[in-house]
Amino acid sequence: MKITNMPFISRVLVNVCTKLDLKIVFEKEYGYAGYIITSSGKRLFFNNGRFDINPGGAIDIANDKAYTTYFLKSFGFSVPCEKTFFNDTHNSKLQIKRNINDGLDFALSIGFPVIVKPNSLSQGKCVFKVNSKDEYYKASNVILKANPVMLVQKYYAGKDYRFVIFNKKLYACYQKIPLSIVGNGYSNVLELINDKKFQLEKLKRNFNLDVYKDQVLMVLSRNGLSFDSILDEGKIFYLLDNANASSGGDVIDMTNEVSPFFSGIAIDAVSSMNLNFAGVDMIIDNISNESDYTILEINSAPSMSNFSKVGDEQEKIVERLYFDLLSYLVRYYQQ
Repeated sequence: MKITNMPFISRVLVNVCTKLDLKIVFEKEYGYAGYIITSSGKRLFFNNGRFDINPGGAIDIANDKAYTTYFLKSFGFSVPCEKTFFNDTHNSKLQIKRNINDGLDFALSIGFPVIVKPNSLSQGKCVFKVNSKDEYYKASNVILKANPVMLVQKYYAGKDYRFVIFNKKLYACYQKIPLSIVGNGYSNVLELINDKKFQLEKLKRNFNLDVYKDQVLMVLSRNGLSFDSILDEGKIFYLLDNANASSGGDVIDMTNEVSPFFSGIAIDAVSSMNLNFAGVDMIIDNISNESDYTILEINSAPSMSNFSKVGDEQEKIVERLYFDLLSYLVRYYQQ
């Protein structure tokens, strides 16, 4: 069966395997998963850009935002002030219990606005910046239905950057911009969102409003708007409080602008967590000069698909990254 519309990362892997003289086999319906056969017959499995490149224990820790923060702090990195809180089902299993009301007390102690988000979901799902008790309870109820563990985190102003690290080297750094729409003076917000969705689909990027609807509605409500509101011509409106390319946001390549200070921090953070390949998310004021920073989280399987769509140079960076990554894996498993 021939795979139609093969995913970008899979197409990159085909090119890389051709250069490395390796055989690649895909699951034949969608083309996301498969394996690569080394010259010694070893199968290297992958699934949509995920490889056997990081140790399992390190992956589990990275997938838990609270544990990641705890260990990074113990290693001397700057991390958010945050605390975990649990839904009723999860609390019933724990000796130390912290419920939704305890979360509000913590939020009040560090001061609004705060970030509330799931401890283990990805792609910016259920991430809210809340400014009041009412917003806190609305957001927390959404989160604790989707995930048993919620993080309440101090809000840190600054720009949001993703550093992509492999084998103690920076391959890419990009600024993440939240999902936005631009008013035209006659289309309402929902129509503008649908137009944005269409534009993203032309770039082979997806955005599902249903997944982020609660977050979008909170931002709209805070600004006195609804799906029926009409924005003035040329007005840029950010629909989400968090910046994530997977939720329809934009990316700006900053690889050549990064201060060695920050690339060094990202490399050290990845190494400290015993990871070989990871994305490090940081809040930074000025990426070109040494300044304060906060590591928000570490992703042990960073997607490069949206970054590759910025332009031809970025696509070359992604192909070079996967060439080096597969070369490393082949050498490792043929030892």
